[in-house]
Amino acid sequence: MIKELRSMDEYRTLINEFRAVCKKPFSNIYLMPDDINRYIELRRVSYKRDDNGIVFFFDESTHYSVYLYVNEKSEFEVPIRDNKLLVRNIYRTRKRNSTLLNIQNRLQELGFKKQGTLVRVQGNSQDIFSKCKIIEKHINEMEKKGYRCIAPDFSRFDEIERIILESNVIKDYQMTYRTPEEKKALEKGIYLCIVNSSDEICAGGIVDIDIAKKIVREGAVAVKPEYKMKGFAPILSYYRNKWLCDKNIQIVQGWISAYNEPSLKYHKSLGYNIMDKYVDEWLLDV
Repeated sequence: MIKELRSMDEYRTLINEFRAVCKKPFSNIYLMPDDINRYIELRRVSYKRDDNGIVFFFDESTHYSVYLYVNEKSEFEVPIRDNKLLVRNIYRTRKRNSTLLNIQNRLQELGFKKQGTLVRVQGNSQDIFSKCKIIEKHINEMEKKGYRCIAPDFSRFDEIERIILESNVIKDYQMTYRTPEEKKALEKGIYLCIVNSSDEICAGGIVDIDIAKKIVREGAVAVKPEYKMKGFAPILSYYRNKWLCDKNIQIVQGWISAYNEPSLKYHKSLGYNIMDKYVDEWLLDV
């Protein structure tokens, strides 16, 4: 039976009770307590508990993020829901062990399909911004043609998200979930876009920031097909990192396909480091 998770105390109790019967459970729960509590307060967390473990479902609107706390040697179950299910397993190369393989085998038995492997990239906003400065002359040329970069208001957020999703830069299940109220409360500059002389959006970008730790956790930039090859993506990177420097947010992180060589090469050229941290994404589409 699936139940709603109502508090952090209930969450901790569930975890402790299962640890009493399974000393070394497998878990892909990488969320911080504040993140978990946010979803609880939004009443978007449910779970199923049985003898083989606990499966948590975080309702992201487009899908459920599934977090496992299970005995990897058992045939744990992941109930089908009314939306697609996403399991993300994060690991380092040396820790891609038999436990993780057991989990992957079980996910395949349950009908999950591997979508790909992403690798963590990390850089310093000031270093990245200094490397982006080379395109300042292109920004001047862009502005002479009537294009400009702006921090739009809430009314244009959906269009920016649509451009990003339609570009296939990221999937809908990789987009950070926020309620309309949370979006309205975001600091100006989280969403950026380039508009033309008619004020139509040509390209856009979003970042997810941990304000307390001053870290960019994820981000995405996309350009409409008819505006590609105009240098808008690097120009957005310029403005993005200038904004981050102004906010004293130094660490910039993100996930990129481990097999997307052009993207990896581009990020390296901007000063990003390729980290020994990977995530396999498993999807059950209903």
